[in-house]
Amino acid sequence: MTSVVVDAHVTLGRIDDAEVDARMLLDQMDEAGVDVAVVSPDPRETAVAHASGHDRLLDLCARHPGRLLAYATANPWFGDEAIVELERALAAGAAAIKINPYLQGFQPVEPVIDPILRLAAAHRVPVYVHSGTPVQCTPFQIAALADRFPGVPVILGRGGKSDFKADAPYALRDTSNLYGDTAHDFPLTGMTAQIEAAGPERVVFSSDFPYGDVRHELRRARDLPVTTAVLRDVLGGTFLRLLPPHVRARVSTRSTDDL
Repeated sequence: MTSVVVDAHVTLGRIDDAEVDARMLLDQMDEAGVDVAVVSPDPRETAVAHASGHDRLLDLCARHPGRLLAYATANPWFGDEAIVELERALAAGAAAIKINPYLQGFQPVEPVIDPILRLAAAHRVPVYVHSGTPVQCTPFQIAALADRFPGVPVILGRGGKSDFKADAPYALRDTSNLYGDTAHDFPLTGMTAQIEAAGPERVVFSSDFPYGDVRHELRRARDLPVTTAVLRDVLGGTFLRLLPPHVRARVSTRSTDDL
């Protein structure tokens, strides 16, 4: 049976004064059995250095085809310049868009972010939104953003952890285009609550590497008390369905009967 395990959010680059490189990630992916990871620009690139971050990650993805995909990001306060850079990154091969209200200095309820969501709708790509950091990144703020753009799949990155974990299931329940994220959670508490609120077709696995360990996060997700079909959705099927067909075609599948 063909299945793909997708780590929906990792970060490579300069993080907390340490250089986190692709070899560290790929070694953990190989050991855990993760087929593909979607890589975010590092904090500086997310905040301001968008073009150099995109160039770095797209080159990295080209050197690891079928294993790494890239997020594109841009600070909405750059206005038209942000849209131009996102268009460039998506045309060059970026798979999805990421925004981080904390690093980029806005709240999801503010209209400054709306042009980026309109761009995501035009390109039919999902938008990953960092959540859990007060005061810009609460699940209900991100749900309000998703509600303004019902045609855009919005991923509630980190599921509101840590401060707003309890809010995530309620935000998911009431917002049909909002997707949960398993990172930094436990199968019998937050993961199960997200699946019960949204269904497995609206929860994705991510390790949030290097803040989380790919092997540890995947082991926890595999402990979910759900059917094999549901687990396949959470571990990759759901996220792959969110991607445009031309991006899905770049992901290598593997044959396995044991997730």
